[in-house]
Amino acid sequence: MKGSETVAKNNKMFVYGFLIVSVLLWAAVSDAWGYSEHLPTSLPNNWNWYVYGYISRLVWAMPFAFLIARDKHKGVFSPKEVFGFHFHWKSFLMVLALSTLYVLCGMLFIHGSLWINPDFIFLQELSRFLVVGFVEELVYRGFGLNMLSNFSSGKTANIVSSLFFAAVHIPAYFIHWHYDGMFLLTEMITQVISVFIFGLILGMVFIKSKSIWPSAIIHFWYDFSFILFIG
Repeated sequence: MKGSETVAKNNKMFVYGFLIVSVLLWAAVSDAWGYSEHLPTSLPNNWNWYVYGYISRLVWAMPFAFLIARDKHKGVFSPKEVFGFHFHWKSFLMVLALSTLYVLCGMLFIHGSLWINPDFIFLQELSRFLVVGFVEELVYRGFGLNMLSNFSSGKTANIVSSLFFAAVHIPAYFIHWHYDGMFLLTEMITQVISVFIFGLILGMVFIKSKSIWPSAIIHFWYDFSFILFIG
């Protein structure tokens, strides 16, 4: 009994430790530091920023993909389930529709009518948000929520993983404060709250689907459509 309790405790510390690492690692590799400006080749149309974004996010997510695939600290869902392309269609379509409605209502509220971002470059934003949606769902749902569910209820695991999901968006505000001398507190609080709520919804979709793909697609579409229709 003591042996199993020790294993459970070690697993818990391991999962929490890696979720903390996810925030600290992103704080270190975030392009808020201006890394993309120092790439060897200067690319047109701000491609340096996008290319660095793809590379940094994929590198950031690689340890978590390895841990899921290795399955040593077994999650509730197996690697085959987590990476499997299967959907709980009711929750997926409902959240997809509601997120689209939310974006369109935001567009009408802010712009007063149909509005398309004139600075939107389709290929750049498409590739950017496909990567963002995949890696963040892999880390916070495929790893975080999945592994946390081993020693807590699904509801608690969803709340905790969503808190870490929200927390990873905080460091950039402090980095910009360091460089620009301006701390956007209201903007940070607003984003943290909205990301936390969004994380809870994505967690629900993940639990019902037992796969990261439905939540990754919703995540991608929300971010993509938000920039396209709201800016």
